[in-house]
Amino acid sequence: MGVKCRVLSWDEVYSLAKSTADEVKKSKFRPDAVIGIARGGWFLARVLCDFLGVKDLYSIKVGHWGVTAEKDQEGAKLHQGLNISLEGKDVLLVDDITDTGQSLEVAKQHVLESGKPDSLKTATLLHIATSAYKPDYYGKEIEWAWMIFPWNYWEDVENLITKMLENKQMTPGEIAEYFLREHGIDVPVSNVNKALIDLVEKDVVKPDGEDRYSLTKLLR
Repeated sequence: MGVKCRVLSWDEVYSLAKSTADEVKKSKFRPDAVIGIARGGWFLARVLCDFLGVKDLYSIKVGHWGVTAEKDQEGAKLHQGLNISLEGKDVLLVDDITDTGQSLEVAKQHVLESGKPDSLKTATLLHIATSAYKPDYYGKEIEWAWMIFPWNYWEDVENLITKMLENKQMTPGEIAEYFLREHGIDVPVSNVNKALIDLVEKDVVKPDGEDRYSLTKLLR
C-alpha cells in the first residue's frame, strides 16, 4: 500500500484548534504574542489569537517537507526569521502538526535566540506519538499518517496524482480507485478531473486519448 493518508475538514481542524486553545487556558499560560510557522501553522496561529484574545501575531518560515509526504533530505531549515524583539513577552509558537518535530525545534531555537522572549511555549493541532519533539499543547495525539489539511488539499491531491502517473497512464476513475486502495482516502472522480485540468495547465500532465493521462516528462 502507498502512503497512508487522512483528509481533514475545516470543521475538524477548527474543533482541534478549540481543543488546543482549551489546553492553553487550563495551563494558565497567557501569551502576549503568537508566532505561526509558515505555511502550516498559520491557520492555528490566527484562530488561537481569537480564542486567547491575543493581538500580536507574527510569522516565520521553516521548510522540512518537499513534495507531498517526502521529507527534504537536508532536514528542517529556517527560511524566514524574526526581525522584532520579543523581550518582556510570553510567546506561543504554533505549527499544524509534529511529525519528526524538527520544524518546531528549529523554530523554537531561533525565536529564543533572536526574539529573546520572557517565556516560550509551543502548540500544534496534532501531535504524532512517534515525534521526537512534544509540544506543550496540542489538540489530539495520533498515530502517523500523511494529514491532508483543507488548506493544502489540492496541492496534496495533485502531487499524489503526479506520483501515480510515473511510468504509466491512468484514467480519472483508475486514479480515484488508486487513492482509495493505496492511500485509504476517498477522492471523488470530479475532484480528480479538476486536479488533472490544473496539472495539464501547468504542463505537468498530458491527455493521451481514451480518457487516459500521463506525465509530460519523468520526475526523476
